Amino acid sequence: MDSSWRIWRRAVECSNVDRAISDLYAHLDRRIDTYRPVCRSSGRCCKFESFGHRLYVTGLEISRFLVRAPSASAIRNRGGPRLQALEAVVGTKTALPILQIDSPAPGNPDQIKSGDGCPYQVGRRCSVHGVRPLGCRVFFCQSGTEHWQHELYETYLEQLKQLHRQHELPYAYLEWRAGLAEAMRAFAVSPQHRSQLQSAHGSHDGTDLH
Repeated sequence: MDSSWRIWRRAVECSNVDRAISDLYAHLDRRIDTYRPVCRSSGRCCKFESFGHRLYVTGLEISRFLVRAPSASAIRNRGGPRLQALEAVVGTKTALPILQIDSPAPGNPDQIKSGDGCPYQVGRRCSVHGVRPLGCRVFFCQSGTEHWQHELYETYLEQLKQLHRQHELPYAYLEWRAGLAEAMRAFAVSPQHRSQLQSAHGSHDGTDLH
């Protein structure tokens, strides 16, 4: 899979692919708005084991997330005094910021897969809301939303698959935490490279807590 991660990473560093995913997400968000669902920010859906479900994403989405996610310092500044922004260390290289509240820093990618939920959940809120993947965007735990969630998810997942075909990219469908851990092993993101990527893509859209 290492070669696939490198291919996906190069693809999302291409403005055409990045823009296509951004447009897809924006279009999906507008479709969802027409149903007027209510999110009460309970955070229950991010506690995967407790809620009884899993989040699956494409490898391309994870790679884009690595490029677009806000820096640890940005999240720390927005999160207030209780937020402890931690970076997982892979060997001697700094990788993704793994965010926890009052907990020890995970020492390796395997620790991303431990625990009850998403490592980017801060309290009951999402620290990467603006760059969350397709599955997060379409899911609401509000009763009565189930009838349109599945249809929208399948529609936009097919569009993601079409984007893979259009750009001749490998396709993989991965559990969120396992995929993050695998990506971290495949390539660690140095602070210098992260800064370059952020400059190339402009300001990030994921720093708000929701």
